[in-house]
Amino acid sequence: MSSLITSLNLLVTMIYRRAPGVTWGRMPVFAWSQVAVAIMSMIWLPEIQTGMVMGLLDRVIPTNFFNPHGGYALAWESLFWLFGHPEVYIVMLPAWGVWLEITSVMSRKTLFAKKYVITALGFLAVLSSMVWAHHMFTSIRNSEMIPFSFFTESVSIPTGVMFLSALGTMWNGRIRFNTPMWYVLASMFNFTIGGLTGFFLADVPANLALHNTFFVVAHFHFTFLGGMIFAWLGALYYWFPKITGKMYNERWGKLGALLVFVFFNATFLQMFLVGLHGMNRWVAQYPAYLANQNLWISVSAFLLGIGFIIAFWNMAISWVKGVTAAENPWDAKTLEWITSSPPPVENFSEIPVVADGFYRYGAADPELPLFEAETLKALARRQKRHKEAAAGKDER
Repeated sequence: MSSLITSLNLLVTMIYRRAPGVTWGRMPVFAWSQVAVAIMSMIWLPEIQTGMVMGLLDRVIPTNFFNPHGGYALAWESLFWLFGHPEVYIVMLPAWGVWLEITSVMSRKTLFAKKYVITALGFLAVLSSMVWAHHMFTSIRNSEMIPFSFFTESVSIPTGVMFLSALGTMWNGRIRFNTPMWYVLASMFNFTIGGLTGFFLADVPANLALHNTFFVVAHFHFTFLGGMIFAWLGALYYWFPKITGKMYNERWGKLGALLVFVFFNATFLQMFLVGLHGMNRWVAQYPAYLANQNLWISVSAFLLGIGFIIAFWNMAISWVKGVTAAENPWDAKTLEWITSSPPPVENFSEIPVVADGFYRYGAADPELPLFEAETLKALARRQKRHKEAAAGKDER
């Protein structure tokens, strides 16, 4: 229920509370990803909640929705995956939004193919509801497999648009390889592996052979952990100066990113191999001939945990003892970077008025100002107060 209310809150906010001048066409891609996520959440969260209530009634009354004696047990599997696969995109769409926000800023280039990206987000939101039964190829009739296999493989088209946009944005850009960018590049690499291995699971014969093996575990973690969590860490480091007003330690940030990337791949690439050798998930014992691979998977997983500890330790220490960050250390164009760090209540002391889009980098940028004159004057006044306050601290 809390997720449903939050989704409604986000959607209504983006419809009715945009700053003056922020048209739908000017809205950042990350905000567009949140629009898609909010709509999907409002559709599919009630669906899984209904299924859980039906299961509860089977236990309490009892009714016979999913009971084999009078009900249909596979109905629960369908209801679960009907929610479960859109849920994958509910968490991945913001990650793709993070990719494109950070690559545009760190490459100092206008976002490539923004309109196509927004269209692709819409297609992904729709296609996500048409692929759930590829999790059930071992349970459904042969005639039902073909359309779900087709739609599952079709997901690669709008997903490819995200990659092409990120690559096109970075092409010939003046890329700054800082910690947020490291995490985004790592996320793109990991999700590429997750996406390519997804083709095997979308193919019916391969799926039937690989179902319920560690190949599926590795694929899932390359998309969720490698794709989404890496992007999430990049977002945390990107917005860390704005959230806290402090700058993180770049050296420790890159060390954490490197360790997480290396040992993530050392952990889960090996799972593809043991899965191809027939190792099932959810079993207490594995074949003796796979002992060495499982040992190195465990060792790599512990080292991966150390990498995560360093990444979060760096943020925690920097929050307490870090140097004061500039209000816009990345020279980004989106609205959050023209307010103070951390932002005041209600985000802005004066409502900004936007005059152009947010991805205006490079020599080809139009000459029009990004913000109206009154917004620029308010920004100059606040920056002057910030400098005076900093000078007073230095004197003391």
